[in-house]
Amino acid sequence: MSLPLLALLALLTTPIVGAAPPPLADPVAHRLPIRSTLLTPGTVTPHRVEHPQLAQPLCILGNDTRSLTWLARNANRLRELGATCFLTVVESADDLRRAGRAAQGVAIVPASADQLAQRYGLTHYPVLIGREWIEQ
Repeated sequence: MSLPLLALLALLTTPIVGAAPPPLADPVAHRLPIRSTLLTPGTVTPHRVEHPQLAQPLCILGNDTRSLTWLARNANRLRELGATCFLTVVESADDLRRAGRAAQGVAIVPASADQLAQRYGLTHYPVLIGREWIEQ
């Protein structure tokens, strides 16, 4: 990733002793927006599955109110399970910050999650995927 000219000049002219370099750009900003083409908010019917290769539970959610409410309500359980959540709709850094607040320490990864949707036959979020179950 190349730095904008002004940022590069600032780095080159910053004194080495007694001053910190200017902050670099947000590492996620260049990837935005992130949008799933296969998933939408909706109801997921709980069902049994067999995914023995799944190392840890995963959840998929969007930036909508339903998803963020679900995330906040289930944050304790998600932390206990060691789940990682994929935020599949991220229009801005504010979306990521809102999800982070709702997550209360649950790992959030901004990514479209379309491959996960295909692999697990999903069309809606929020959803929690475990080795033996899919639920909302």
